Amino acid sequence: GVSAALITLDGDKITEVISGIADVKGSRMSLFIDKDQPRIEIIMSKDIVDLLSEKQMELEVLTPIGGTIIPMNLISLEEPIKELGNNIRENRLRITLIIEALEDDRLELMEQRTRSLGMTMVAEPVEFSLIVQYGNLTSMIDRFDGYTTKLVPLKESFDNGGFFTGVLFDDQETFYHLPSRLVIINGKSYAFIRSISHSIYTAIRNEVFTLEVDSHWSRDAVNDMISKLVITNPNDFRPEAHITRGAFADYIVKALGLHGADEEYLMAFSDVPLGTDLVDSISMAAGYGIIKGYTDGTFKPYNTITRQEAMTMYARAMDVIGLTWNDSQRILNYGDRDQVADWAYEEVSNVLNAGVFNGTSPTTISPESTFRYAEAATAIKNLLDRYLDSFSTE
Repeated sequence: GVSAALITLDGDKITEVISGIADVKGSRMSLFIDKDQPRIEIIMSKDIVDLLSEKQMELEVLTPIGGTIIPMNLISLEEPIKELGNNIRENRLRITLIIEALEDDRLELMEQRTRSLGMTMVAEPVEFSLIVQYGNLTSMIDRFDGYTTKLVPLKESFDNGGFFTGVLFDDQETFYHLPSRLVIINGKSYAFIRSISHSIYTAIRNEVFTLEVDSHWSRDAVNDMISKLVITNPNDFRPEAHITRGAFADYIVKALGLHGADEEYLMAFSDVPLGTDLVDSISMAAGYGIIKGYTDGTFKPYNTITRQEAMTMYARAMDVIGLTWNDSQRILNYGDRDQVADWAYEEVSNVLNAGVFNGTSPTTISPESTFRYAEAATAIKNLLDRYLDSFSTE
């Protein structure tokens, strides 16, 4: 088997240290592990997880093969405990965080897949797992109740001035974009990746663009979203075409890294049946409250979307990632604000206040105007840039 470094956290000592600090709420417990092993296991009792969660603390683990920062109140043990059975003694549960480099065969598979898609891998892939164990019984925690951070080491050949996209690689050999940026820790370059799940993570360079925007004002934003795998049909992209409700929801979901499907919401809308091309993205958008649909139970995914509808979705996306705003009166600068529908006014105001989604001019919102693909790509880029700028680079 793979050699591993096992680190067991001492619950009594951690409790003693935390109880001696007046205000630990929101603080971080950091573990810096220098063991040169391909697999690192951090073993905790349920009491430790509960304590750190109750105090709203973060657990940071940094190792030579990668790292993570987990707000511990995002770990829900309810489902794993239910899966393990009714007769367990919770004080004997063991929760293990695993950070692991890929073995050669899996690494080669990933590299082959990357090359076949015309992309270049610029980071060493890392697999993250969180396992709840009771005796010989185990249950995986694959998804969190919010965003965690993954730190994936960039290859020494990577130029810090270059661009990359943080990605998740799933069991279907598919890459999914995740919000990411460069950070430098102790002189070493990492892909700082925001994610709601555990899986295999790396960073890729995807040098793809579309000539359709070569002389268009949205060129940089559109090509950035193509390189980030948010826009996946570059040859068919038409910047001035009207974007549909489903396509904009798909852009938001991909940009935020909400990959896969939300099974609870797969049948949320009567006009988005299983098997349609956007059903996974629409289910995720519904599951995270980004879309609500109409009172008749439909979503109308192929209808065009107005600016105020798009701004409403966008505001809810801001809530998902915790993006806040400062200027609470910016909407008063717009002469047509009275044309914004009552149901959309608060969200439109919030989006304008954040400065990431602008009007059609300094004094007009044009809430009933139809939204275009170029505007959508630019709005999504602004959202990601503002979100990632809120994190320190070192």
